Amino acid sequence: MKEQEKNKLNIVKNDVESSISVTENLINKLELNPTVIDYLEKLKLLKKLEQKKKFINELEIGEDGTFFTSSQKYSQKGLSSTYFGLSIILTNAFNLLSICSSKKLLSYKEIVAYTKNAQEKLQRMYYIEGDKKITNSFGLDVYENPQNYSVIDFEEICLSLTQKKLEEHYNVPGIVIRPELRTFEINNEYLMEENPDLPLRIQEAFYGIDAQRILGINENKKEKVYKK
Repeated sequence: MKEQEKNKLNIVKNDVESSISVTENLINKLELNPTVIDYLEKLKLLKKLEQKKKFINELEIGEDGTFFTSSQKYSQKGLSSTYFGLSIILTNAFNLLSICSSKKLLSYKEIVAYTKNAQEKLQRMYYIEGDKKITNSFGLDVYENPQNYSVIDFEEICLSLTQKKLEEHYNVPGIVIRPELRTFEINNEYLMEENPDLPLRIQEAFYGIDAQRILGINENKKEKVYKK
């Protein structure tokens, strides 16, 4: 009985191997057929064109005609490299004061205006030197969408912010909050951070002329504190 089953299995196996051999021969002949070759090349081209169409349809056009990627919505903004939280806002604001002014105190109102100005500058839909270029296989100059940048809404958190929360949740040593006066100020231990070379878009947002004006830096002390 076992011998019969073994013979049947061998017959099936031989049939499969024979079918594979026949099919491979057919494929080899078809691969040499000019019509088939042309068909496969056109099929490959069509697939690439469809991919390019999908890529282009997802692009956004800037005010100056620049191609930007589609904007992204982050469910957890704090995990995004394009999100600027309170630590960055306060550090940049007081660094700017340290560079351009002897002033050591900022009001909530100034911080609100500073963050709103930063967001407006960051999200401008035109190319600025230093914008991140997105690699693609279609030969197009495409850059990361400025709308991906976001800044904390200070008005949403200011009412519940205390010195304890500032120290526990934010990395801003040397900065003191006075909720009763609705102000922040730097103490004698505050050390200005060494900023690396920032992209021009970010420099303008946090250190530009409008940022200086909002923080109350005197007209005669205004200066561009970044390099193009």
